[in-house]
Amino acid sequence: MSYSFGYNLSFHAFLIIQILFEYRGLTANQIAHIMHWGDYTLAQEKSVYNYLRKLKKQKLVTAYHLQGDYTRGSIYYLTPQGFELAKHLLNIDRG
Repeated sequence: MSYSFGYNLSFHAFLIIQILFEYRGLTANQIAHIMHWGDYTLAQEKSVYNYLRKLKKQKLVTAYHLQGDYTRGSIYYLTPQGFELAKHLLNIDRG
């Protein structure tokens, strides 16, 4: 894990932040699909949930629980702190 801007981030956590910055909001299954090029195991999907849990604990990611008959799970997206961190990590200038 690297310690940058006051947050403990592993490579996979950084990748999840980058993916959420690009796509704005995704389910954990969709994140696993993007991270592993569509071919992922159940263990890899569970590791995505663990990374998301750690990012939620650091208040970089938040989730909205999906409701309905055919939906389950949550949509994860960056908090304002996570959005600012993503801009710093990806070297995005203002404007």
